[in-house]
Amino acid sequence: MSNQKFFKIISISLAFTILLVFKEKTLNSINLSFGWWSYSEILINYPDQFVRRGLLGEIIQLFSQNSGSIKIVNNFIFFNFSLFVTLLMYTFRRYKLSYKIIFLYLVFPLGILHMVVFDNFYHRKDLIYLNLFLILLNLFITHPEKHKELKFITLLFTTVFLGLIHEGLLLLFIPIYIFFIEKYFYKKKLLYVSYRNIFLILNLFLFTISTIFKGNQHQAENIWNSLHISDKRFISENINDFEFNGIGAIGWSFLEPLNLFYQVLNSGAIFYWVFSFLLIIYFYNIVFFGNDFKLFQFKITQSNLVNKFYLLYVPILVVGWDWGRWIMIFFYSFTFILLESLNKEDIKNLYLSRNNFYLILLVSFLTVIPEYNISEINYNIFEQYYKFLVDFKNIFL
Repeated sequence: MSNQKFFKIISISLAFTILLVFKEKTLNSINLSFGWWSYSEILINYPDQFVRRGLLGEIIQLFSQNSGSIKIVNNFIFFNFSLFVTLLMYTFRRYKLSYKIIFLYLVFPLGILHMVVFDNFYHRKDLIYLNLFLILLNLFITHPEKHKELKFITLLFTTVFLGLIHEGLLLLFIPIYIFFIEKYFYKKKLLYVSYRNIFLILNLFLFTISTIFKGNQHQAENIWNSLHISDKRFISENINDFEFNGIGAIGWSFLEPLNLFYQVLNSGAIFYWVFSFLLIIYFYNIVFFGNDFKLFQFKITQSNLVNKFYLLYVPILVVGWDWGRWIMIFFYSFTFILLESLNKEDIKNLYLSRNNFYLILLVSFLTVIPEYNISEINYNIFEQYYKFLVDFKNIFL
């Protein structure tokens, strides 16, 4: 059996196994396997007036029909995560990435295996963004010279939809989309305005609207009171202080997010986040550049892979402590920027030595990159891996 065929079987089997276990944790469960913060943030809606981040919650409330939302949210999260896994593997193969490298993406600390084993990321709105990004990317690379106007309009509608779900993530995706706009819509204009500037103006407008309608304590209380009693009971069981959940955060002033940033610095774990970022750089260098860091540097500097809009990551880091989420978004989106910078022959000839493969594998299984402040978390990783295997075994009992 060839190396490629072996890893094809292993990768597809692993992805299928992960989805089977995930189905039991979500679709076939009446409880939540993830945290109260994500659940409460998902339920933000428009009880009496427009407020930022409310679109997804409004849709959830529509389907809940005045009952508890746990089942609807679990169904949505299963569908959203399954779509992410499918799109990720499909897009990797469209770029002709080898199954050996795909396998490493699955087991990397930001991969889908870790998401399910440690209940990270899959329940956040970030995956909605990544799914739509992957859909748009597949539209861009399919007959790239055709239907450019329609593709760009689709991008604009997607941006509006995402801006109504979570305004902060708009900032994270601006540098990513700028790269693809400049590549696939180079010099395209509408009424003498470049597509690039139209996209930036729309993002500025959406972010301004979100700032104006950021919400206050009164609106947060209205959202809370609009929830079904079972939803309020679940959230209250996990945290007694209303202000410290995803809904209460709507009413925060500018000082509360700054306090979270201070907690990150004060935790003494800042090096862990630096390590997480450097681990991604090391992964890119090994996978795409054969451990030739000079070639990696040359590609970054000469191919315009990094633009000035990445500076928008700075305010995002300052006003929150969800640094693991921002690192995860960067990891996946920049992967496809790197793939765009390589021709098909380069991707086909990517070489991963046995030593580097096993080193990445070892580090992946012994490292967890959490969503937020590492100082508050103890994963007990071997216990979690064992629990995943038990959950898989119980599916067939």
